[in-house]
Amino acid sequence: MKKLIAFLLALVLCLSLVACAEPSAPSQDTPNQNTSEPSQDTTPTEPEQPEEPEVPAEPEDTLANAIAYIKTIYKKAAEITGKDFDRVGVVPVGDEKYEVVWTADVSEDVVKVVKNENGMVTIDVNEETSEEIAYVLTATITDATGRSESLSWNHKIPAAMNVDGLTYAEIVDLAYALEDQASTEDAFRLFGVVSSIDTPWSEDYQNITVTIKVAGKEEQPIQCYRLKGEGAKDLADGDAITVEGILKNYKGTYEFDAGCILVGMGEHPDQKALLKAAFALGEGASMDYPAVLTGVVTEIPTAWSDEYGNITVNFQVEDKVVMAYRLSGEGAKDLAVGDTVTVAGIIKNYKGTIEFDAGCKLLPAGSHQSAKNALSGYKLLDGEAQEVSKTITGTIINIDTPWSEDYQNITVTIQIGEMADYPIMCYRLKGEGAKDLVVGQTITVTGILKNYKGTIEFDAGCTLDAIAASPAETPAEPEEPVVEEPVIVAPTDPVEIVKAAYALEENAALPYTATLTGVISAVDTPYSEQYGNITVTIKVDGCDDMPIMCYRLKGEGAADLAEGQTITVTGTLKNYKGTIEFDAGCTLDAIAPTDPVEIVKAAYALEENAALPYTATLTGVITAVDTPYSEQYGNITVTIKVDGCDDMPIMCYRLKGEGAADLAEGQTITVTGTLKNYKGTIEFDAGCQLVPAN
Repeated sequence: MKKLIAFLLALVLCLSLVACAEPSAPSQDTPNQNTSEPSQDTTPTEPEQPEEPEVPAEPEDTLANAIAYIKTIYKKAAEITGKDFDRVGVVPVGDEKYEVVWTADVSEDVVKVVKNENGMVTIDVNEETSEEIAYVLTATITDATGRSESLSWNHKIPAAMNVDGLTYAEIVDLAYALEDQASTEDAFRLFGVVSSIDTPWSEDYQNITVTIKVAGKEEQPIQCYRLKGEGAKDLADGDAITVEGILKNYKGTYEFDAGCILVGMGEHPDQKALLKAAFALGEGASMDYPAVLTGVVTEIPTAWSDEYGNITVNFQVEDKVVMAYRLSGEGAKDLAVGDTVTVAGIIKNYKGTIEFDAGCKLLPAGSHQSAKNALSGYKLLDGEAQEVSKTITGTIINIDTPWSEDYQNITVTIQIGEMADYPIMCYRLKGEGAKDLVVGQTITVTGILKNYKGTIEFDAGCTLDAIAASPAETPAEPEEPVVEEPVIVAPTDPVEIVKAAYALEENAALPYTATLTGVISAVDTPYSEQYGNITVTIKVDGCDDMPIMCYRLKGEGAADLAEGQTITVTGTLKNYKGTIEFDAGCTLDAIAPTDPVEIVKAAYALEENAALPYTATLTGVITAVDTPYSEQYGNITVTIKVDGCDDMPIMCYRLKGEGAADLAEGQTITVTGTLKNYKGTIEFDAGCQLVPAN
C-alpha cells in the first residue's frame, strides 16, 4: 500500500511539471482586453500547486491489542495453582469490549470455569486431587468478523496434602492396627517419654533399644528398636524424645524398626508437609488457613520497633528458611540469632519470599502441637466435628459458665499465647480441679473439637488433664494470699448490659461474656476472606443513642451481613479508646428473620426445651391472660396471636415492662425476648419485655 501511494505522488508531481511547461491561456476575466493584440503582461501565470492527497491511516488492530493486554497482565502467572484464582472476563480496547473465553483441556471435575457478575472469571480447581495434574489454560478472544486470537498457559494442580498430619495418638493407633510382620510404607515421627531401656547402648553397633509412651496412649507403648542418632547413647528413663522411622508389628511388639533415628530431645514436630505446601504457593498467593511452624532464627532483617511493637526474623525449618514478617508477641522484642521460635499466622508467597504475613504471632515454647491442634479446629465448617480427640494447652481467658454442682462441669475459654483470634471454648469441662478454675490459669484439655455456630470448641465430655503450676503456687518468697474474685454472670436485660458497657472507663471491659441482639446500623469494615471476619455496628432496642461495634465478628453468615439485619452477637464488651465494642473474637450467634410469620414457624419447629438462638420481637393480639399481674414480682403472663399465625399462639411468660399491669384480652402488644419450646408450649421465656407503643 505504501509503495502504491508513493507512486501516485510521483505521478502527480510529473503531471504538474508538464502543466508548467505549456503557455497559459488568456484570461477571460480581464476587463477591456483586446484579444487581437498580445497582452501587456507577458509573465506566465504560475499554476496552482495540487493539494497533496491524504494518506489513509492503517486501521488499528484492536483484537491484537486485546490479546496483547491479556499476555501482559498474566505473563508472570504462577505455574502451580493449588487453589481457585480469578482472570479477567472482558477486555476494553478503545470503544470496543472483547469477551475473553477461558477453557481448560481437562474435565470440569478438575478445572471448572465460572463466570462472575462483576465481569471476572473464576478458575475453580480441584483442591482435593490425590495426585498432581497438569493442564493447559487457554484464553480466546474473537472479533465481530469471526477472527480469533488465543494464548495458553501451562499449569499444575499439586496433589492435596494433609498439612496438619496425624496426631501422635493417631500414629500409635495406626501402628497397633498393623497385622503381624506388617510395616508402614512411610516413616512417621513420634514424641514420647522413655519408659524403659530394653537394650543398653552398644559401642559396636552404635545403637540402643528403648520403649516410649505417648501422652494419652500410655497403655500402647512403642519400642524404638536399635535406635541411632546424636544423644541416643545417654538416654535414660523419663527422657522426653522425638523418634522417626518405619513402624512395624513384630510378633505382637509394636515398634520403630531398625534404622529409626533419634530426632532430638524434647518435641520436634514433623513439618515437611506444611513446608511443601508453603513453598508450592505461586507468587502473590497465600494459604487460606492459619498455620504454625517451629525453627531456629538465622537472621533479623528488621530490628524490634518500639513504635509498632514488632520485629522481622528469618528462621530455618528443616532445610527451608521462612520469614516471620512483623512478628509480635511476648518475647519477640528480645529475639536473637540462634533462638528457637514457634510462629503462627497466614503463610504467603510475597515476590518469591515464603513468609508469615504481618500480624503473625510468636508463641510460647512448647506450644507447637497445641497451636496446630487449635488451628485445625478453625478449618471446620459450622456443625462439623473432628473424629479424633485433640489435646490443647492454653490459658483461661474467660469463665463462660460457672461450675455446676448438679452437672459437675464448667465451661471456660482458653487461648494459646497471644492467638487472640483463635480461642477455644471448653464446653462442659470435667475433671479434677475443674471446680476451682479461674481466669489466668494455664490448663491442658483433651476432647473432640467442633464448630458450633461459629464457635470452635471442645464438645461436651472434654476432660481437664492438667493445671499448670502458677508462680503463686511456687513463690520465691512468701506472698499475700490471692483472693479469687467471684464469677459474675451477665444481666438478662440487654439495656442493662449496654448501659454497663457505656459506663466503662477507657480500655476497661465488662467482667462477663455478654450476648446482645440488635439491628446493623453500619458495616464498618467489609468481610475479609483472608481472616474470615467483618466489623459492623449494631443498635440494641431501647438504646438507639448507644451503638455497639462488633469488632472482627466471626461466624456463619458473617460474609453476607448488611445494614438493617437483626443479629445476635456474643463476646466481651469493652471501651476501646472511647468506642464501646465487642472485642475481637466475638461471634455471630444468629441472624434473625424479619418476617414475623417466619419467626413463629421457626419457634414451632423447635424441639422440646430448645430455644431460638436470637432475641425475637413479635406483635400480636392478646387472646388470654394466663396469669394476672403480680404486684410482688412485677410481671404478667399472657398469650398472643400473630397476624397470619392464628393456629400458632405464643405465650409471653412473666412479661415485664411499662403498662404490663393493665394488659387485657383484645389488646395489640409488641413483645421482645427469647422464644423457646417449654414442654410443648411455645413461649417467650421469663424476662421477656413489653415494648412501649411509641
